[in-house]
Amino acid sequence: MGFIREKYSNNHGGLTVMFLGESNTDNYFAGDSIQDALEYFNMYLKDNQIYIKTEDELALAEVGISSIEEATELRTELNSIVSTMTDEEAVERAILFSNWVSGKAYTVGERVRYGGRIFKVLQNHTSQDDWTPSRAPSLFAEVLTSETGEPQEWQQPSSTNPYLTGDKVIFNNNIYESLIDNNIWSPEDYPAGWRLLTSEEPEQEPTIPNWSQPDASNAYNIGDQVMYNDHIYQSTIDNNVWSPDSYPAGWLLIE
Repeated sequence: MGFIREKYSNNHGGLTVMFLGESNTDNYFAGDSIQDALEYFNMYLKDNQIYIKTEDELALAEVGISSIEEATELRTELNSIVSTMTDEEAVERAILFSNWVSGKAYTVGERVRYGGRIFKVLQNHTSQDDWTPSRAPSLFAEVLTSETGEPQEWQQPSSTNPYLTGDKVIFNNNIYESLIDNNIWSPEDYPAGWRLLTSEEPEQEPTIPNWSQPDASNAYNIGDQVMYNDHIYQSTIDNNVWSPDSYPAGWLLIE
């Protein structure tokens, strides 16, 4: 755990760094080197000066970079990568896109992140505070879904971002696929524009009934399964009115 130092000093290029602490308090430094001390006190040494790390610098360190220059280079590389992504990939990996900012020139087709969602630029423009992606439908359209990948909850689109043929959505716990282009209606409002694929509700395993003594009017037939003495049996004959014990040849033990 180290030890308490009342004073820590180190000569570095003519600069003396001193860390003062008091014993028997929570304010102490535990370490063995100048670097330990700098890290402990959230400081760093640059050009023979001691600096306190800001929140921005801590954020840079969190993603593995140490300067604004490296951050700019990383953003450039990310922009190159995200420009090749499909809309589906953009929605799934929204964190890779830069946030919308005011006062920036945007071009048609560019995609930005706003409120955790991805929007596509519809017109070249320079952004303003009151032209946010969610409030300027003539400038931005939210990317809702794409032909592949996991479907998302249906949202009311406009003419600028309608669903296209093959787009999949979740609506009332069911998954639908759009059958038409420029689809701005829900599966409820225009059923002919959608095809029901499957329900999101978990499928329930069929319940196998316990064997009960049948008569000629409700005999078991080939393929019928029953629970009998904690085992599953399947009938191998039609008009089966016997139990697995009474007529073993009429039943196949499943498990």
